[in-house]
Amino acid sequence: MLELDLVLARFLEHEFDRLDDEQLADFEDLLRCDDYDLWAFINGNKPCEVVRWQRMIARLSRC
Repeated sequence: MLELDLVLARFLEHEFDRLDDEQLADFEDLLRCDDYDLWAFINGNKPCEVVRWQRMIARLSRC
């Protein structure tokens, strides 16, 4: 999905190097989600019920 690819590319360019181990694990877990679910989390169309992912989704949403 192009929109998701663009967000992830910007995130990797600007934010990825700043992740600590816990954040990196959350990011890796999020990448295991279905693309459509991940995009819905990022654009706010679907709430994420996994509390530990919510901060990472907020970071991705800003990209």
